[in-house]
Amino acid sequence: MDPNIDYSHDEHPLDRFLQQDNTNRGAEDVASTSSSGNATQSTNNDDFYGQEAIHDTQDLVMPDLNIPLVSRLPAFGRLVKRTKQFNATTEAEFDAFCEVTNMEEHMVLLYAATLETRDLLKGMIKSDVWVMPDELKKSIPAYVKAFLLSPTITSYRGNCAMHVYKAMVELGISELPHEKNAAQVAEVMSCISGQLTSFRAVMKAKIQATVKPDPAKKGPDSTNIADLAAALISSTRVVPTLQLYIRIAFLRFHITEYPDPSVDYWAKVDETLTRWRKGRTAAQLSESFNKLYNEDKIKYGDPVDTTHEPVQPKNLPGWLKTVENHAMNVQADSAGASSAPKRKRT
Repeated sequence: MDPNIDYSHDEHPLDRFLQQDNTNRGAEDVASTSSSGNATQSTNNDDFYGQEAIHDTQDLVMPDLNIPLVSRLPAFGRLVKRTKQFNATTEAEFDAFCEVTNMEEHMVLLYAATLETRDLLKGMIKSDVWVMPDELKKSIPAYVKAFLLSPTITSYRGNCAMHVYKAMVELGISELPHEKNAAQVAEVMSCISGQLTSFRAVMKAKIQATVKPDPAKKGPDSTNIADLAAALISSTRVVPTLQLYIRIAFLRFHITEYPDPSVDYWAKVDETLTRWRKGRTAAQLSESFNKLYNEDKIKYGDPVDTTHEPVQPKNLPGWLKTVENHAMNVQADSAGASSAPKRKRT
């Protein structure tokens, strides 16, 4: 500020307001003297303060207009507070602002308040980025496990993710995105695919752990198909069925048939499924599965010798039937099976 200029006489909105207020107060005094008992006439201050606020300021000493503007802020602040409803924190901050006598500091405080308001507004704006709900993340593994353990599944590495998603849609899983939201569905499908890969590895490891170098030699450590099924479904909501036992026997057969770890186990499983379904009738397909199951019972023991009791298909939970219905629609990878197993088995 230029020290040679007297800023106290500048025409400022605050000065005009205070001058007007003093003039109006004088007019009110005259009116009250000349007209006893009459209500005080409203002034232009009614629009700024309201009638009640004007009367509340009667006992205040108006700031001296000859004092520099920033020095008059505390007094003016007290006038303004009469018209506002501040909480204790806001009132304290307002008082601190009025006590500042440097104009540059006022600008800094105002700018800080502006930035704070901007940040608050940003936080109120809903993000366009969809985040998968935690409940949905928790529910996906349950349906993936049931899907891979389904005795009706036609391919373990085909388009399983899509059919898991469709099964969940039919079951009305909450917070599942609508099919029209392509980006959100893609994120869900990615999560499903990850869970499929993870549980396939778990299944293979558990089955592989039950295969002995010479499975024909039964002993205390041999794993009955019913015990193996119980281990596979232990972390799921799946219930044991005879059809599940038969499918697990089919999977265990491929572990013994392809012991080389460099061989893609699930690719071989899908090759057999594809070839069997193309070259056999439903009756022949059932016979092929049953032969492997009977062979498994000879090697590892009959499930009836265990405490496990399989559930009849008609008694399956409704949600599990829905999953199995979708599992039978999986299409194998386009790469498909190009070579037959090392040894033909039926």
